[in-house]
Amino acid sequence: MSKELTAVLECDCAQDLEAILKARRPQDFEALQGLVSLDSSIKPGHRNKALYLLGRWGDPAPVTAICRILPQLNESGRISAIDALGRLDTQETLSAILHYVKDPSLWITFAIKPQRT
Repeated sequence: MSKELTAVLECDCAQDLEAILKARRPQDFEALQGLVSLDSSIKPGHRNKALYLLGRWGDPAPVTAICRILPQLNESGRISAIDALGRLDTQETLSAILHYVKDPSLWITFAIKPQRT
């Protein structure tokens, strides 16, 4: 993992996340995909940031991995995963998201609703 990506995962600044997206380094994309795991050594906040970035990266490669971990994520993780899946927009993402339409968390159902721009 690049030192830039490591620093971004540790930081609370959203601007730093955007810098990773702007750079679009293939090694960062691979490292982000590696964080889409339930491995206990991965900090939940790092996983959530990885999901945020992967959703905005636009490449559907991590969709299957995101769908696989989604049911075991906590509320903030599910929000990040559902947001990422909605942005990646494949048939598989739609199917995964539909399972959460009646999630007891209002934040989850809000994340599913299409936002007017």
